[in-house]
Amino acid sequence: MKINNKRLCALVQATYISEIFPGKSMVKLCGKTVLQHIVERINKVNNVTDIILATSDLPEDDALAAEAQRLNIKVFRGSETDVVSRLCNAVEVYEGETILKVNGNYPLFDPHLASDLIKEHLTGNYDFSYNEHLDGTIYGTGCEVVSRKLLFNLNAKKLTPEQREAGTLYFHQNETKFKIYKPAYQCPRPHYKVCFDTEKDLKLISFILGNLQHPFTPEIINLLDNNPILAESNKYESIQEVGLEKLYFFPEKIRALVGGKTPGPDYTYPVSVELSLTNRCNFDCVWCSDKDLRARINGDIELEVIKRLLVDLKAGGTEGIVIEGGGEPTIHKGFSDVVNLSYDLGFGVGLITNGSIPIKRGLADKFKWIRVSLDASNAEEQRALKGNDGFERIMSNIKTLCSSKATVGIGYVVTSKNLGSLEALIIRLSNFGASYIQFRPVIDHPELESNVDISYLKKYETGSFSIIADGMRENVVEGNAGLPCKAHSLTTVIAADGGVYLCGRLNIYPWIKPIGNITDQSFADIWLGKERIRQAQMVMDAAFCMKHCPRCRLTKFNLLFHRLEKTKTRNFI
Repeated sequence: MKINNKRLCALVQATYISEIFPGKSMVKLCGKTVLQHIVERINKVNNVTDIILATSDLPEDDALAAEAQRLNIKVFRGSETDVVSRLCNAVEVYEGETILKVNGNYPLFDPHLASDLIKEHLTGNYDFSYNEHLDGTIYGTGCEVVSRKLLFNLNAKKLTPEQREAGTLYFHQNETKFKIYKPAYQCPRPHYKVCFDTEKDLKLISFILGNLQHPFTPEIINLLDNNPILAESNKYESIQEVGLEKLYFFPEKIRALVGGKTPGPDYTYPVSVELSLTNRCNFDCVWCSDKDLRARINGDIELEVIKRLLVDLKAGGTEGIVIEGGGEPTIHKGFSDVVNLSYDLGFGVGLITNGSIPIKRGLADKFKWIRVSLDASNAEEQRALKGNDGFERIMSNIKTLCSSKATVGIGYVVTSKNLGSLEALIIRLSNFGASYIQFRPVIDHPELESNVDISYLKKYETGSFSIIADGMRENVVEGNAGLPCKAHSLTTVIAADGGVYLCGRLNIYPWIKPIGNITDQSFADIWLGKERIRQAQMVMDAAFCMKHCPRCRLTKFNLLFHRLEKTKTRNFI
């Protein structure tokens, strides 16, 4: 196909800087730099008129620019952080009308698929086209095609600094605003990854190049299909910030739960307490499990009440305070005071927030962890599902939090309505320096449930960024798997009116009352009191749990305790 004399420019977006593996484009594979592999492959794409390296003007990229000149391709050097302007200015200097964009860490970029993509892009008069997605080509072999006009329009927009650094991500996150083409590949392999980010990737790509005469997508798929261990060789084990492994930090609590000889419930204090500061919220999430609770319970918890509570919990042996909702905790007038007091008392402090309100660096440093309940992959989903128009502001706040001492993670409720830009979102979060994204299924809203297998996203894991999808499987069991709930005392929930709830899931029922209220009782009196004992006996009845327990994250702990109890040879490994 001819392109009617319009110039088709190929832009290779690459810089030296990388948090994980600096200088990737200059690494040699089978005697050639990564950039050389990319250039040789671009030369196989139909009708490309120019190849341009779009790199930064920093001294670190001098060697990369020199390599581009050696390879006889053009070079444009611009802002390291404003990728949008760098790409746009490169096109302006070299007069490209249609732009093929290839990432500088894609030595296995597929020129044949690129030629097909360009042809369809031009024939269909699309704004933006890409072939790397859930049903598309392998991660690391794809590319993007965009018109000069659309790229210039993007550069003229009032974008945040973070949006400018994200390059063409804006198109992925606003697909309904453009005419988009994203073809399905005949044999999609969403779990495979062959782009170069880590040392593990380098070894896998080197093997592919060294063992395939024609290392293009069909041949790569065939090789990996026939060598499943090889295909998994660049994957990482997830760091389980929310898994069963954490029980090993609390052996005394485990003994109290499964080895206790005294009758009645476990009287030791919860390991951690979920503290709702307020039932007010600035979002309106369509699946919110606390909406009914907020309708019944109004107001904010008083600071003096919290102070008494924290002193009591510390004396009783509680280790962690999770500041959460209820509502959005950061809008509580005493939020900073609660954080400072908890920190000064020696608690590990965690925070679950919607990320809408910035947290100053000094305060953020006092958290052990911060989890932002994002639950939307782009601005359109944010508006539709959360009743909020601040997606980019939240992303900017997440990026800032990632520079704090806290372990920053992302919580993500998976629905059928928020999967539009997941892959682009994950790449962005990983680049921010987030530690993990934790997926869990939507609960109490069957009309929003999704059957997408989220595990394909694990290809984006690195040594410092985990994809935690276990909850998609573990948190879907209802009725507590027909077991009594021994795990209920691992944690407890304190609502914004001071009510203490034995279980953070059963409180969806209006007939489940608090076991006490810290506004007029000490936590010790509540935890050792008659109502707590009564409700503990209630949830220790497997028949009750089978009938009333909704999907719950504690079920996996109860299953573990059940297995431990059934073990007969306890004195041996």
